[in-house]
Amino acid sequence: MHYQQRRLLFISLFLLTLFINFLSFPLQVQAGELSCRGLPLVDCINRLIDQVNQQDHLLRVATQSDLMEQGLLYFPFDNNLNDAGRFHFLARKTSETMKETFTNDRKGQTYKALLFSSAEQSCLELTSTEKSNANLHGSFTLGAWVKVSPDADFSSGGSMIVAKHYTCGQRSFDLSFAHGYKTKVRFTLYNASDSAPPPSYVSGEHYIHFDFPADGGWHLVIGSYDYLSGKMMLFLDGELKQDASIGAVEIKQTEQTITIGCYHNSSSSVSFRGYFNGGIDDVFVLDRAVSESWAKVMSLL
Repeated sequence: MHYQQRRLLFISLFLLTLFINFLSFPLQVQAGELSCRGLPLVDCINRLIDQVNQQDHLLRVATQSDLMEQGLLYFPFDNNLNDAGRFHFLARKTSETMKETFTNDRKGQTYKALLFSSAEQSCLELTSTEKSNANLHGSFTLGAWVKVSPDADFSSGGSMIVAKHYTCGQRSFDLSFAHGYKTKVRFTLYNASDSAPPPSYVSGEHYIHFDFPADGGWHLVIGSYDYLSGKMMLFLDGELKQDASIGAVEIKQTEQTITIGCYHNSSSSVSFRGYFNGGIDDVFVLDRAVSESWAKVMSLL
């Protein structure tokens, strides 16, 4: 059963329960563990609406998981900073609390998305217990819901959404905002020839980009590479915005771990750079390419 069907069924049952109990006033409504005994009708309706929103979120996450079809990685960040121990949370300048790192998601649900701060140099790094090095072969897809902070400053370097990227010679792929542009989303992959100086620098970089809406809202960004067709694709909210034919590329294999909200740095004593400033939610990494119709379904969840 798909998300819209699940949601319609739940709301229908909710309305039926409300109607039946309204007819047998005083109101006695049960919705899961929720009870409205003795509450005024308006208070009960508000409580039930909250319950619908919570169930709606759970159904959305479950449906996204179904659509992933056991994809390589998926992180919904549901009020769990460590996400079952799959991440190290890194805040370089202050010791932030869990509450301070969460924000409302695109549906307005509290503590359902992560808030990243370039000022605090906060980001996530996969732990060794997860598929941390994620050496992808052939087709793959990166995606996340993102919201850029109004005061975001990306002038000091590219700002990463999700990446397997070491500054020089150990780069595999990333989904990011381009260096100096908080309105330009970029999907990049690196072939096996990518190397670092000295003695000579060889760039194995392939990338495409498009302009990100400057409306301060949440948007779904997906970058996908189809090895068989040799095509890179970038989607915004389910719509194909940019593509390019690059042929069959063997992706650079490295021991670097995947990061969210930053990337590994080798050019100074600082371990990470390219910090994101804003909200990130529902991050996924798939070991296959996706279609525009698949991206459209994801954008509706």
